[in-house]
Amino acid sequence: MAENKLVIFDNDGTIMNSAPGITKCVQSALVRLGYPEPPAKELEVFIGPPLYEEFRAYAGMGHEEALQAVEYYRERYGTVGKFEADVYPGIPELFEKLQNAGCQIAVATSKPGIFTRQILEHFGLMHYIGYLAAPELSDTKSKKPELITSVLKWAGRLEERENVYMVGDRHYDMDGAVRTGITGIGVTYGFGSREELISTGASVTVGSAAELGDYLLGT
Repeated sequence: MAENKLVIFDNDGTIMNSAPGITKCVQSALVRLGYPEPPAKELEVFIGPPLYEEFRAYAGMGHEEALQAVEYYRERYGTVGKFEADVYPGIPELFEKLQNAGCQIAVATSKPGIFTRQILEHFGLMHYIGYLAAPELSDTKSKKPELITSVLKWAGRLEERENVYMVGDRHYDMDGAVRTGITGIGVTYGFGSREELISTGASVTVGSAAELGDYLLGT
């Protein structure tokens, strides 16, 4: 029954195409630290993982430099970057259908909660979201399984995890689903490939919001 379903969404690459804002902010941070400006496409690796960890992995930064990079990133992101995004086609209609069918909708994202809430409100989606699991600005190492677990606690589903789904576009999302014992649904319209999603535990992949709705609602 749809009314027994809890659907947890990732944000970047699943609800929002946030590539323009994220990549521009990464470029700005790198340039301010003296690095050459990389092409935007190369910086899509920053979409999904915690910023601090990705700056260290991408540029080989030490602890202090990575913290500074995150600070520079957020200076731009907090003003203009957060709204340099688009909602993927069909997402508002999908949320409406899920809500009308009695599903619980939540978001679990590595993006700080203060920004995620502002973005979802700006694009008119926050009223569909029953619970938002996201790190504080000071949290540099928030992991997807921890975020999913906080959603399960909110929904009272720690013991009963049937009909609970994690929807995302990257291996972080599918790994989080596997580690928390819920069903992972990979979306291939985001920033990860079908191969990445399947190899890290996706039970199924879908290519659009409409296809996702058909899967979740059995239509």
